[in-house]
Amino acid sequence: LGNCTTQTQCSAAFAEVDCVVQFPKPDLYGNKKVDTEFLLVALKTPAVHGKQKLESFVVQMATKNSLDLALDSAALDASCLAALTAGLGEHLTDGGAVSGPEPTVLPQVLACMGSKPIGKPSPMVFSNSSGGAHVACYRKVQEGFLYPLAEGLLFFKPPMLLKLHEIASMSTTAGGARFLELSVEMEDGTKHEFSNIDKGEVNGLQGYAQYVAKAHKTRAKVEAAAAAAEASGAGAGGDATSGVS
Repeated sequence: LGNCTTQTQCSAAFAEVDCVVQFPKPDLYGNKKVDTEFLLVALKTPAVHGKQKLESFVVQMATKNSLDLALDSAALDASCLAALTAGLGEHLTDGGAVSGPEPTVLPQVLACMGSKPIGKPSPMVFSNSSGGAHVACYRKVQEGFLYPLAEGLLFFKPPMLLKLHEIASMSTTAGGARFLELSVEMEDGTKHEFSNIDKGEVNGLQGYAQYVAKAHKTRAKVEAAAAAAEASGAGAGGDATSGVS
């Protein structure tokens, strides 16, 4: 389970990690020169931090900062070591040490150790009106940014990940002459409202809503096929057993 020993130190077992997402710092001025990235670690079970329950951790990473790690190559399985070699390449030495920019090294190591792929913004999933990965908005009185991802809808900050498989529906409505509002309903009935989104982002958000709906249909088909296969297997096993005297 997640554990926070001080105000700044928290830990969680790899088995408790649900997904990991790497995303860039919001580009406020359209410079497209972002040297800071974030790594969000979403947990299956919230970590207890005083009286709070944290559903995720966020790590800030800077390109200018180097991360140096000594890895025990002998303790890593072959697939993990192969993934590190392919992902880090020039940053990995023969002795198992790795050194490189934080946004390059840390996600690769976490992906290997936790056996979790690192999610990232993708234009195949969402692009804003300028080709970027996020839209500016408000969540209640909190000003922040929405990142529509394959893993779900990420609001930052403070960080909140609405996991894709838990989203029941999404809809957009006019929020005045210049803005629109996004309403997200979860499978458990919880609703989340995001306001003050520029109207120019309506096509991208509607496209993401279609992506979510399609992902649900695909998942439902896979689950139905798995259930049918399991039922068929159970039936075949029952028939074989009944023929034995």
